[in-house]
Amino acid sequence: MTVAPMRDTEPEGTDDTGTLTDGIHLVVDALKLNDVDTIYGVVGIPITDLARLAQASGIRYIGFRHESDAGHAAAAAGFLTKKPGICLTVSAPGFLNGLVALANATTNCFPMVQISGSSERHLVDLQRGDYEEMDQLPAAKMFAKAAYRVSRAEDIGRGIARAIRTAVSRSTPQSTCWPMPNGR
Repeated sequence: MTVAPMRDTEPEGTDDTGTLTDGIHLVVDALKLNDVDTIYGVVGIPITDLARLAQASGIRYIGFRHESDAGHAAAAAGFLTKKPGICLTVSAPGFLNGLVALANATTNCFPMVQISGSSERHLVDLQRGDYEEMDQLPAAKMFAKAAYRVSRAEDIGRGIARAIRTAVSRSTPQSTCWPMPNGR
């Protein structure tokens, strides 16, 4: 998902219109623009740098030893704040571990977004044996209000905004969570 390496400074005589960035910076920028102040997760390849940059930009990162625990914390935060809790997981096994909490959050109508790392799309499609290769989207669709794949860097901000909006929406064709019968 990398666009290009980020340059710290522009050469003299140029303006900022040509500044380059990468997918990790775009994710963190999108989270900040959507008022995300805390991420719950377990870091590892390929999301360690995302967690580091989020912390450096002022987003609090709370690390766990298991993705299910991180997801349950994100779901609880979503319930308490009425803003989506963000769970960050690695691809494949970490993603699957996070699905336990995502399914629970979906069932209980707690706003939560799970962001997971992924193998290169073309390698997954060709079944070439990439690190932690797995087509995660079909699995996520079974347990979530909605699931999205962001394939182009320029769509990262829109994808994150859409996920956050969906997490707090009152209903979708698949669910009618709001209003909740017990008044939560």
